[in-house]
Amino acid sequence: MCKISVIVPVYNTEKYLGKCIQSVLCQDFCDFEVIIVDDGSNENCRNKCNLLLEKDNRIRVFHKENGGLSSARNFGLNMARGEYIFFLDSDDYLLQGAFTALFKKATAFSADITAAGYNLVYGKTVKPNGFKNVALNKENLQENLPILKEKNLLDTACGKLYKHSFLQETGVLFTQNEIYEDTEFNLELLKFNPVYVWCKECFYCYVQHKGSITKSFNENKLKTLEKRYFLLCEVSPQNKKHWDFLYIQWCFSAFCDLFLQKGKKRQYIKGVITKNLFGEAAQNSLANGFYKKIIKAVAKTKNTTLITIFCYLVYLLKYKAAKLFLKIR
Repeated sequence: MCKISVIVPVYNTEKYLGKCIQSVLCQDFCDFEVIIVDDGSNENCRNKCNLLLEKDNRIRVFHKENGGLSSARNFGLNMARGEYIFFLDSDDYLLQGAFTALFKKATAFSADITAAGYNLVYGKTVKPNGFKNVALNKENLQENLPILKEKNLLDTACGKLYKHSFLQETGVLFTQNEIYEDTEFNLELLKFNPVYVWCKECFYCYVQHKGSITKSFNENKLKTLEKRYFLLCEVSPQNKKHWDFLYIQWCFSAFCDLFLQKGKKRQYIKGVITKNLFGEAAQNSLANGFYKKIIKAVAKTKNTTLITIFCYLVYLLKYKAAKLFLKIR
């Protein structure tokens, strides 16, 4: 038995794994185990995982057939012996003091979930994304959900400390073979009214790779996002106007991705915007700020041509300009 089980799924990330694990081993909080789940990696990566066993007796390595990220995390949960669970992706790393701060908050407030902000790491450029020191209960959690969702702090499973007994009581696991599995995992947990505590510090470092820009259109993306929309409305009905706008934003993002492939874009867009869900969301959504108001105004027209042109312009900024920026950098 230990205080924290750190679950690290690994799939062909031997290039980054050493730095990732070292950032855990050098923490000033020592009562933890590291569960490395090799999810069917190549031989070099498997060997790298096995070599780490010699580095520290708190490291445990498991090899399994490839099943995806959710499968590896669920496997790690079954193996975990810690009082708390912490998820860490194998190409990311932690800053010093992460476990000390999170564990202190978790025990002080008897928290079910303890979270901190994170850093987006673009080479030598680091962009922090945090919240504030606050303990959220059933009432004030609802008030803060829109800002947490907008800042993408609610979604990720990495960088949060989950009470192991809470996860076992809820029975919530990661859904396999589906995108945005972190979001569903965290939203399902909200149904059980957890004590949710936030640290303002940003300890988790998400390494952004140059090749990480999406290069293909996923036709199942919008179907999955529809499910997330309904789940948000179920968990937080009082914030439905915020989720309405979020759904419109997701639709526009999917429309932008259409331009990454050949095909009948207008037909796809028309099929989505003529649904009652899109029309009602566009009409009822809460749009604060200039850019959001433009999105809502364009969506409310339900004009296929206008929406197609608007999303094409956003696509040019999102992908073409982003690639140019990376080259310049």
